[in-house]
Amino acid sequence: MGEYDVPDVHAHAGAIASGIEHAKRKIVHGAGHLVPLERSEEFTRLIYDFLDSNRFFLILHSQGVAAAVDFYRSLHERDPEVAPFTERDMNDLGYRYLTTGKIGGAIELFKLNVLAYPNSFNVYDSLAEAYMTAGETERAVEYYRKSLEINPDNTNATNMLRELGEQ
Repeated sequence: MGEYDVPDVHAHAGAIASGIEHAKRKIVHGAGHLVPLERSEEFTRLIYDFLDSNRFFLILHSQGVAAAVDFYRSLHERDPEVAPFTERDMNDLGYRYLTTGKIGGAIELFKLNVLAYPNSFNVYDSLAEAYMTAGETERAVEYYRKSLEINPDNTNATNMLRELGEQ
């Protein structure tokens, strides 16, 4: 929807998005009611991003983590700025895998999140936690340190490194 669309349209779009599972509400800045005409390139990109996102999760759930990783890597090669998932969605999914004992899958999902969001301290912290769970302490230390490099105030990474005798 357009940033400058009428308030009723914003309200309806919010209601629709909240009522449909996995719906995403996107506001196109600088556009009014006719987003496909006013901002055609951005509109087209948003549609392809949405379709890629659905395809990524369809592949993940039907073919598994390895196939989804391959699909994401092909998207990333084409356009490194494109991520068919949000940082939070992938983090949540990685933790679901981790808490259900799918440690290898969790690590791969967290690695995708690192690839998609390399400037986020949180993605490195989560990957480190997965490596800790897998018993790969050296890798965990490496990613806790990277997390702290990005955010020196990350208390979880500081505490974990202290527990591991690395700080």
